[in-house]
Amino acid sequence: MKLTSLALALVISSTAYAQTVTDEVDRFTGQRKIEYTNRQDKPAFGKPIPGFFIYQGGSTPNSGGRFMISPVPGRYAVQSPQFVGCRSVDWLVDGAPTKLGMVVHDLKRFDRVLVEFLTQEASIEQLATIGSARHVEFRICGKEGELSREDIDAAREIAARAMRTEPHTE
Repeated sequence: MKLTSLALALVISSTAYAQTVTDEVDRFTGQRKIEYTNRQDKPAFGKPIPGFFIYQGGSTPNSGGRFMISPVPGRYAVQSPQFVGCRSVDWLVDGAPTKLGMVVHDLKRFDRVLVEFLTQEASIEQLATIGSARHVEFRICGKEGELSREDIDAAREIAARAMRTEPHTE
């Protein structure tokens, strides 16, 4: 089974969303990258922000989802990570429990900002299943959330593009 990584970013969210799906081939490595990032107009601290990706060809083909989490700013400049040690993301797709792959946690520190990433493997078929759903919920170590209609549509678009042999350009 060819794996794709699903990227979901957890950040505090506003109500404004913009869907961006890119489909590019690296001319040096030959790796094709199909990615979706849910872009927020305003910071969304503490709320999961989802993204999906599929990397085909090259030295590390994979696919899945990634959550980006930016902790709520506190009184002090130092932020604490929320999901260190979290190794599972549970899914309900149209109310049915759905198992995806392994979860990897990563931390990045930028000037006074801490961002956590949880990346979970998912096959192209699993992304297509998410993309064909009416309602998708997730739970990360007890913290629940749901995908927006735009997020679900992006999963469908990414899976469809991955099944084509040539990058889609608009």
